[in-house]
Amino acid sequence: MALFNPFRKKRSCKINLHPKNAGPVSFYKSIHLQEVGLGNNSEICRRGYTNNFMGTRQPGILVHGTPEGKMKFVDGLELYPRVGDFDAVSYIAERERILSPVEFYEYLKSRFSLDLASDKTPLHLICCFSGAAGSIYQKSIAQQLADVTQRRIWAYGLHEEVFTRNQLQGLVDIINNKGQILNSEMIEIKPVLIYPQSRRTDVTRNHNRYG
Repeated sequence: MALFNPFRKKRSCKINLHPKNAGPVSFYKSIHLQEVGLGNNSEICRRGYTNNFMGTRQPGILVHGTPEGKMKFVDGLELYPRVGDFDAVSYIAERERILSPVEFYEYLKSRFSLDLASDKTPLHLICCFSGAAGSIYQKSIAQQLADVTQRRIWAYGLHEEVFTRNQLQGLVDIINNKGQILNSEMIEIKPVLIYPQSRRTDVTRNHNRYG
């Protein structure tokens, strides 16, 4: 039978809090440009910005685009009423903003202090009709945004509508890394990396995603 020894050396318990041994920490910064609830039982659909698009650790913007090359959203966090025969179309028309890519860039700076030109990491742009111009006399939305920010833009689709897999979730879909970006035929879109135009030439290149 072992005897109890009050002077026996105890094992030390050490907790190593050195930064080199710390695991990765995930966090998200997001800005909501629009929150939409249509109908009495509908979910909330969000548009906006995140600093971690689908787990890539690259930023992304989800916003409406028009065939004329504008970016469209409801100014502020507008939550549509869910009562009776509410006319959502009229409600949107009264409050929406339709801006050029340059105006959109300035809006984010003044409204949210978000300067897209301050970071040169490629920016994912999920926006209808943004990957190609509607005519030879225009630049695409993605190209204009690349030029004004002087950063590379991941463009999804050409001059066409694009969707997230879970359309009603919107911004939540791309933050939680659950979604896909699809065309009108529900086929996943492979993005194209758009470079800022130099003064000498227009440089647009295809690259592997997230490269």
